[in-house]
Amino acid sequence: MGGNHAKVLMTDAGYRNALAALQSLGRRGIPVVMAGPDSRGYAFHSRYCRGLGVYTHPARSVEGFVRDLIRLLRLGSCEVLIPISMNSTIPVSLYKNRLLKYAKVPVADYKVVEMAQDKMKTLKVAEEIGIPTPKTITPEGLREVKRIAKDLDYPVVIKTRRGAGSLRDVRKANTPKELIQKYAELESLSNATSNYLLEDYRRPMIQEYVPGEIYDVCVLFNEGEARAALAQRRVITFPLGGGFGIVNETVRDFRLI
Repeated sequence: MGGNHAKVLMTDAGYRNALAALQSLGRRGIPVVMAGPDSRGYAFHSRYCRGLGVYTHPARSVEGFVRDLIRLLRLGSCEVLIPISMNSTIPVSLYKNRLLKYAKVPVADYKVVEMAQDKMKTLKVAEEIGIPTPKTITPEGLREVKRIAKDLDYPVVIKTRRGAGSLRDVRKANTPKELIQKYAELESLSNATSNYLLEDYRRPMIQEYVPGEIYDVCVLFNEGEARAALAQRRVITFPLGGGFGIVNETVRDFRLI
């Protein structure tokens, strides 16, 4: 069936990009076992899915998630582990050395992944290599926000340093009053989570809002060597005016890649 290909364990069966990755590998004859935090994922129903497994959601318990991955790797005799979402990639990267005892893990070391996950560290790297970045401040707390709110240019964007960029993690404010209200809402979420590895609502960032089209660049590297690259334009975002893309269009623009 799979020839001499190594069997893969892939996470996040409920993600559309996981389904696309499964189909791509499946067409090449690579056997893939899909896993997710529940049994409702799209990819479980694909003809290319050679097996399925359920793990503890990493937001609930990172340690439980890693233990479950090890169990599934051993149970399915899988030789490669491919995490899909950021919520899976981050703990896999952090516990990479532990997981390498059971399978190959094509994920960067945590110190590299963290630079992409922590938005302030990403901005610092961008500034160091000369890439323009939005004006950004990180207030000490709500009291400082109230003090500076009237001095800012609007609209502004309030976002967490760590998070997947969901509606829960990002807010837009058009007035000082909105800024204070939405900053307080975001900061209050820090009391509802103790998993600061994946989401950190303490001291949210405030950034200038940059209007215009949003483009994303996705690149696959192997030990620093680029193997594949894709650029896309967010045609329709949710919410409108800036958010995650619900309709995206691939583009050929070598200025971006």
